[in-house]
Amino acid sequence: MGRSFHKTPLGSLLSISSLPDHAGLPSPFFDKPSSKPGHIHKDTEKSIWLAQRNINIRIHKIFYRLLKVSSQAKDGLLSWLESCLQANRGRAGIWHLQGIEGGLQSIYASDGFMINLGAVMLQLAQPFTQDVKTAKILKVDPTYCKARPMKEDGGVPGAYTKGFENLSTLVPHSEEDSVLPHSQQYSFISSCFFLTHRALHLGMQVAQQKLSKLSQELGRLHQNESVSEVMQPYVEARTADLLSLKAALFEPHLTESLLQFLGSTTEWMVQISLSPTNQLTPPTTLQEVKLPLPDEEEETPHPFLQCIPEFLVENLTEAISSVRHYTAGLLDAAGDSAILSQLMSFIVVFMGSSKRMSNPHLRAQLASCLEILLPESKNSSGGLLIGLQEQLFQSHPLSSQLVPTLLNVFVSIEMTGQNVAFEEKFGYRRPIILTNFHTDIFRYEVMKYLWELPRHRQRFTELATQALSNMESARPPLFLRFVNLLINDAIYLLDEGLSYMSQLRESQKERDGGEWDSLTPAQRESRERSFQNMMLLARFHNNLGSHTIQILIRLTKEIPQMFTHSTLVDRMAAMLNYFLYTLVGPKQRNLKVRYMEKYEFRPGEMVSDICTIYTHLFANSSFCLAVSSDGRSYTPQLFSQASDVLCRVGRGLLAEEMQEVGLAVVAAGKAQAEDEDIAAEAPEEFLDPIMSHLMTDPVILPSSKICRRASHPCFHTNLLIAGYLSAHHLVLQSPSPDEMMCYSRMSLTSDFST
Repeated sequence: MGRSFHKTPLGSLLSISSLPDHAGLPSPFFDKPSSKPGHIHKDTEKSIWLAQRNINIRIHKIFYRLLKVSSQAKDGLLSWLESCLQANRGRAGIWHLQGIEGGLQSIYASDGFMINLGAVMLQLAQPFTQDVKTAKILKVDPTYCKARPMKEDGGVPGAYTKGFENLSTLVPHSEEDSVLPHSQQYSFISSCFFLTHRALHLGMQVAQQKLSKLSQELGRLHQNESVSEVMQPYVEARTADLLSLKAALFEPHLTESLLQFLGSTTEWMVQISLSPTNQLTPPTTLQEVKLPLPDEEEETPHPFLQCIPEFLVENLTEAISSVRHYTAGLLDAAGDSAILSQLMSFIVVFMGSSKRMSNPHLRAQLASCLEILLPESKNSSGGLLIGLQEQLFQSHPLSSQLVPTLLNVFVSIEMTGQNVAFEEKFGYRRPIILTNFHTDIFRYEVMKYLWELPRHRQRFTELATQALSNMESARPPLFLRFVNLLINDAIYLLDEGLSYMSQLRESQKERDGGEWDSLTPAQRESRERSFQNMMLLARFHNNLGSHTIQILIRLTKEIPQMFTHSTLVDRMAAMLNYFLYTLVGPKQRNLKVRYMEKYEFRPGEMVSDICTIYTHLFANSSFCLAVSSDGRSYTPQLFSQASDVLCRVGRGLLAEEMQEVGLAVVAAGKAQAEDEDIAAEAPEEFLDPIMSHLMTDPVILPSSKICRRASHPCFHTNLLIAGYLSAHHLVLQSPSPDEMMCYSRMSLTSDFST
């Protein structure tokens, strides 16, 4: 059992901590935190830091002397570390993060023990991670984790890898792949590097996740108006737990060592990933990372990436996120080092390529790391750091790849090939569009920041131009897939947000009308929990939906031709009409609730944003025709109703523009009606066999039949966008009845896909 290591001589020293020795015990510090001023908590925190640093320095000296005294002592210490980490591997389990107390947690080492172990290991790793320029980090062998443990039969000398063999790697290794390389012997540097990461993964990372979960719980409790005085002692105890955990995790010297270690890790992984695939020995000199990066379509994953565990990246993303949230002042120290540049290189190289990191969930988590690099980050302390961060986005050697990398990971979340809940993808995409989500505020958007920089905006337009030139391609271009999914997200988020507002209105009416008074206490409590949950969901969907619309506003202004293309124009018009009708039409009263700001619901702003998109697109006649042809939501009064709302919210100029939009839509509708009258006597073969209207883009099939290009499956671009049909689906070996063209029953071949 992992807990038994507390009783060893080294373990008894590592057990000395400001955190409780057992889960569930009250924190020995920060008693009744709400009754004391902030400076008292700061003084307590500094006292904990001083004591913790002194203890870790002394334990490090003991470890260091054991490594130096003899080869037997060195082997004994590394074997102890290997066994300790293997015995505590269950700390990374989901059940442990959920805070389950009792028998299960008591079999593993405490948080304080594991945090101290990670701190000592970071000090041992400093000689080869403190200064990347020395290239000592390149002495780490990437094949280490796949080597057989030294103590087993056929084990490799220097490999303290018990429990490493079953860990997920950056790129999975299949049976069809060649045998993975490994060295004949491993150095102390390799052992120290991976054992340190394993200690961080089972110690600091778990504690950081607990801290995040605890912070979210307290946030919900403080927002819940129904929390009674009976719950106050519980809130006090949980607040003390949070302050204690934060003090134990973020001792300044410990955090500085952690950032240095992770910076060296990112540099090492970038160097490994960009090595030639036929080079089966680790690089020995640092190579400059420059464009162009290897093309993902032609790239073969390096065998080394099939040896490196994913938890190295998990350590990075969790640590960066925690530093961002809880220790903003320490970013200045990071700004003086190379870690920000190293982190940017790592994000660009790995986030945009499934051949270097196959797990889409992990690549999506890297998007959240971009926030620490944003100059406008709320946690930035200003000054020199802001200037360094601005340089990263404008002059970093790989900065020109940021836009396609972001779009790539945004799209790849949809096509994970794994069981991902529909709502879960928004948790992954959120950092791409939003830098962070709190229950109180949303912060700046990554895409918004990039859009404001001319160099990156030009990159957006270049990708859009490429997409417009390849709209009929069997493999939809990246920007087209991005826009298509962005529209899908906007539809889902806005629709869900409005639905929750309608449900909240009904719940408020029931509560105000006294219907809840007749319920039992248990039933009222259940209704209250349901109401609070609905409130959180409404806030989430309203806020994220609003920011998604903001992205569409920017794109439609700069690249309107993308959204008025025949592939997207009908969906775009139908979406705008539906939400505008819902917000300004006769059913708008169904959305009115008390304290709308509390639910992040701002109907006036939403109407303004939607109308702004109309004004960006109405110059195109196809868009106006699509708006007028929408039989679901469009009415002749729609734009006059919208103008009335805009005038009430002080958007008079926009209201005048919407009058122009309305006139253009009416004109397009009249022109279409006249064309239909003229075409009423058209020959039957020129009428769409399904819709019975004149085909605007007819094609002649080999059977001499005439059909509309967009209605035939061989030319259906929307299916191609959705990923349901591609050229290889059309190449059929032996036609069956299901593989015949729907009109002629002729074999469906790839000739019809172009």
